Amino acid sequence: MPVLALFILLAAGVAAAAATHPGDDVAMRSLANTTGTAKTLQWGASSPDPCGGTWVGVTCNAEGRVTAINASRGGLTGHLVGADLSTLASLSDLDLSFNALRDDLPVLPQPLGGLRALDLRSNSFFAITDGFFAAFPALETSTSTTTRCRP
Repeated sequence: MPVLALFILLAAGVAAAAATHPGDDVAMRSLANTTGTAKTLQWGASSPDPCGGTWVGVTCNAEGRVTAINASRGGLTGHLVGADLSTLASLSDLDLSFNALRDDLPVLPQPLGGLRALDLRSNSFFAITDGFFAAFPALETSTSTTTRCRP
């Protein structure tokens, strides 16, 4: 019997995901609202925790930090908020391609030092603001070739 109890405890520990870091949690909830993913991808519908395993396209590390967002072809509309993106300090991959995001690409108050891949193609951004790409010093791959910007 003690072996069975130990097995159950170990299995529960393996299955449990780390709760989302408080700052990442606030940023992801805001991102869900400003981009429409709360409706289109049902972010937050079955679990309010972005790292709980139910937020489609969201990957987290063992510390509960968001490391990747893949919302490509997710039906996103709305806009990006620089302060929300800046809060995601462990983000390394961001793919928001093939959506209908609009407005100017924001200036981030704090750089995302670990962002290595950024895909924003096929959206309707109005402009790429001065300093937008400066916020990503480790950027290795950036795709935005078909993003429509106004002159």
